[in-house]
Amino acid sequence: MAFRIRDANPQPLSITRRARRGGPSDIVQIQIHATRGPVPMDRQVQATENWFADGRETPDGNDHGTWGSSADFVIGPDHRAGGETVIVRFGDWLQTFSSWSAGLGEAGTIGAATVGVAIELAQPLQQHPFTEETIDGLVWLCEHINDQLEQAGVGRVPAQRIDSWDQNAANGVPRGYIGHEDLANGKKLTKTDPGSLFPWADLINRVGGAPTLGVTPTAPSAAAARTLADYYARSGVTLPTVDERARIYAALGLGYRGSPKQNAKLLKALKDRAVVPRRASEL
Repeated sequence: MAFRIRDANPQPLSITRRARRGGPSDIVQIQIHATRGPVPMDRQVQATENWFADGRETPDGNDHGTWGSSADFVIGPDHRAGGETVIVRFGDWLQTFSSWSAGLGEAGTIGAATVGVAIELAQPLQQHPFTEETIDGLVWLCEHINDQLEQAGVGRVPAQRIDSWDQNAANGVPRGYIGHEDLANGKKLTKTDPGSLFPWADLINRVGGAPTLGVTPTAPSAAAARTLADYYARSGVTLPTVDERARIYAALGLGYRGSPKQNAKLLKALKDRAVVPRRASEL
């Protein structure tokens, strides 16, 4: 699926962005957040844009216009685009960072945002699943970010999850993908994003370009298959049982109960990746 990036309008106030001292070479992490706004899923992107650009004083006395929440991107379905998934950019992420996406942990730590690209994903509540298209957009954006980093002469963000980071500079800065909840800043603020419904294994598998499921390339004719069984047959692989397919679905970060609709979604997912998982015992 192809996506495009559009710039926020209105842009967040410039005060929310700071220059990366080392330019693109500072970027070693992609940091995942969730919007969690009190509006429906297809209005999360618009609400996030409005919140970032809001210059009013907040109830606690903070002048939102001089500090401001921010991020580098937000992804999700947008009612203004007929429900299509959009990717919105909030500034030049290569040369500047979002100063109010993820700050300090305890005393003596470094600001997480200084070394990362902050991406907000549309999600109204912690228990609300992310849309498949939002995750597809995230994968596409991560590839775009890595392509831009390579063009800037710096390395890609490694395709590995960071389970926890204390943000203590003396201990070094880990490279990879991390959730806000796993940063010292997130723990200090009791953040829960992106949460247990976020498909970490699927993300790392897809951005890495190296399978973690156990896969075999599909036959060229498999792209024409109309059913899951035909897809496996054309690829020279035995169709897994329902229980095995459930394990494959779980590895993709999805839920499976064997319905025809889910078989169709699994077929689409496998075609999009151009691979066929082998027997579940090899996963």
